Amino acid sequence: MKNKLVFLFVIVLLISACAQPTETAPQATEYSPTHPALSIDSLQPGTQTPYAFLSSSDVEVRYLLFLPDNYNPTVESPMIIFLHGTGGIGMNIDKLINMTLPNYVEEISDFPFIVVSPQLPKGLWPKLIDPIEELLNHLTETLPVDVDHLYLTGLSAGGYGTWKYALKYPDRFA
Repeated sequence: MKNKLVFLFVIVLLISACAQPTETAPQATEYSPTHPALSIDSLQPGTQTPYAFLSSSDVEVRYLLFLPDNYNPTVESPMIIFLHGTGGIGMNIDKLINMTLPNYVEEISDFPFIVVSPQLPKGLWPKLIDPIEELLNHLTETLPVDVDHLYLTGLSAGGYGTWKYALKYPDRFA
């Protein structure tokens, strides 16, 4: 019996030693975004451009912004917010480029919508809804967006997030 307990103890130690350490959030004293903040000078019509937005609750929202090829800063454009599925979760914004809508918009030269594709770093969409809402407010104040033509869509886990978002802000989307 004693040998079995020693053997079990050794196995537990080996498993513990091989386990991945958990990541702890860095204790930064100053906010350093992973991507630039949106500026009028950085706009690139016809391409997916990565940006970062810091919400009032100190949550960084990474997102891709697509502006139509024929983007005109004096004309209001409709906007689509696309919430990705679990395949896009993480800290690499490039994962989103091959998702359905972000991939599709670059294929269609006359796609008329501004598309915002935020990235979920971990977990589920409901915890990011309020920071994304702040991002949308920022974008609609900065870009010529037709606020009567805001659309929300999502794929898989993003579909779940779409329902949660629409339920929380029922008058926000067309």
